Amino acid sequence: MRLIGVDGEKLGIVPIEQALARAREQEMDLVEVAPDADPPVCRVLDYSKLQYERQRKQKEARKHHRHTDTKEVKLRPNIDEHDYQTKLRHLRDFLLKGHRGKITLMFKGYQMRRYEVGAELVRRMVKDVADIAASEPAPRTQSRTISVLLNPTKEVLAEAERHFQELFHRKEEPDLKHAPKQVGAEVDGAGTQQEPVSQSSPLEAAAPQGDPQGPAA
Repeated sequence: MRLIGVDGEKLGIVPIEQALARAREQEMDLVEVAPDADPPVCRVLDYSKLQYERQRKQKEARKHHRHTDTKEVKLRPNIDEHDYQTKLRHLRDFLLKGHRGKITLMFKGYQMRRYEVGAELVRRMVKDVADIAASEPAPRTQSRTISVLLNPTKEVLAEAERHFQELFHRKEEPDLKHAPKQVGAEVDGAGTQQEPVSQSSPLEAAAPQGDPQGPAA
């Protein structure tokens, strides 16, 4: 196999036994990084640190991904004003979070005679959210329903994304549980704590260290 050292140096083609021995000497792992190469390429590295870095990068990537849904508000032609305002408030809140909205008005059999009343109700709600959302050119009419889709404006989407990123950073905490472990500090003969040999991330380096000498007698 072709071996790469812990610092990226090329060590040439060596037997697997020699590569494993070198990894053990450095208290590292031997990881196959290019199995399809000829010969396969392996590298001496700290596998736990590699896993930690992958998790950190995945977490960073999630910062740029915000899940969106479609919120449907259902109306009736004879809805009273209080219920209308409640549904409007819920729809606006959802749109302001960057999600899509859908207004659906449903008729019962006898209510089809009041079709224009229902259509006007849909137009009213579309107008009431026009400052934060754009609707389709024309409502969709199918059998006993009228529906229209709403998309948040660019300004609303930008603000929702900014708010999402702000919440993400606020909730994010250092994950030391899965960070690579640090080799313990050593104490010399004079009782002075020596600087530990560390393979930790900057997060671990910032964590407070305990007193290796224990409590005073």
